[in-house]
Amino acid sequence: ISSLIDELTALSQDRNAYFKNLHKPVIGWCNTYVPEEIIMAAGFIPYRVMDMSKSLSASKAYLSGNMCSSVQNILECALSGNYKFLSGMIIGTSTDATKRLYDAWIRYVSTPFNHLFDIPKFIDENAKTHYTQSVCLLVEEIEKHFKIKITNLAIEEAISICNKTRKLLCDLNNLRKVDNPPITSQQFLKICKFAVTIDKKDFNDSLKKIVYQIKPNEKEKEKDFRILLTGSFQDQSWLLDIVEQENAMVVCEDLCTRLRYFSGLVIKGPDLISNIAERYLSAKPASASLISLDKRSRYLLELIKEFRIDGVIYYILKFDDPYLFEFPDMKDFLDTQKIPVLRIEAEHNTSAMGQIETRVQAFTETLSFRKANASFAK
Repeated sequence: ISSLIDELTALSQDRNAYFKNLHKPVIGWCNTYVPEEIIMAAGFIPYRVMDMSKSLSASKAYLSGNMCSSVQNILECALSGNYKFLSGMIIGTSTDATKRLYDAWIRYVSTPFNHLFDIPKFIDENAKTHYTQSVCLLVEEIEKHFKIKITNLAIEEAISICNKTRKLLCDLNNLRKVDNPPITSQQFLKICKFAVTIDKKDFNDSLKKIVYQIKPNEKEKEKDFRILLTGSFQDQSWLLDIVEQENAMVVCEDLCTRLRYFSGLVIKGPDLISNIAERYLSAKPASASLISLDKRSRYLLELIKEFRIDGVIYYILKFDDPYLFEFPDMKDFLDTQKIPVLRIEAEHNTSAMGQIETRVQAFTETLSFRKANASFAK
């Protein structure tokens, strides 16, 4: 795994040179409901805008201070010139904050092409029609702006490449279900970030060399507790590091930067756009803003059983309303299942590490107490 990460790092270390050598425009995207297949079918490289953490200053002049800090961070990086290599930007309408990001982006960030991709507000019988119309509009706007034609053959090829990426990441993630997983949560985060920031053909070629060869790390002692991380957008390793300091390990992340990104395949068939819609709305795990608490609860419970989870950390970005509203009811549900849960609310670039370390330590002590009592009862 370390060699794979080194290979991918070397491949994309000089990002501007890397994209220049590919001779393809790079289109930024924000939100996992934006279909990468369409960007790739147009002959472009899809690039998820994230992980260029900065202290917020310029963005505060354009976005309200009570907006999700990850959205503010994206605009901050753009205003600082970090995304000058982009030929376009597609922003999904997941929340009011992302809509305001789009408003600021089209006025103050100089990408030649910009598009607001409308996402259904709830997954029901009308959502697929709505999403399909959004995809068709995206195709139309890309073709019009770049004076190209997105063919069915190109979409089919893009679907195959994206499906390969998802399958490889799923296979790698499934290895974390075993004792002594052969990959750490920090390594998995890095690999998932490469999946959305470099050419997928390059990524697939590198990952498939190793994913079917690695085995459980029998030399390492199993950590005491297996943790599920769920909640808001999270693309940094600091929380994973804190968990490991307490002899625990995150073995599954129900996040849009990990599991909710690569789960579910696009089924091949004659109606390509409809099949893409089916994947993004049904096959892929939904965010808290799009489905009922009942469905989200059942889904998390399945993950808890599959990955043999001892406790759940529910991570919420400050002002990320869907997860702030979901948490109380989700905690009640997990309590009925006797699954310990810890809420961590923080800014994207948090400075309150000491407080969070103390809370995680207390949480693992609770897990230790529960485990001791369970052993005593036996």
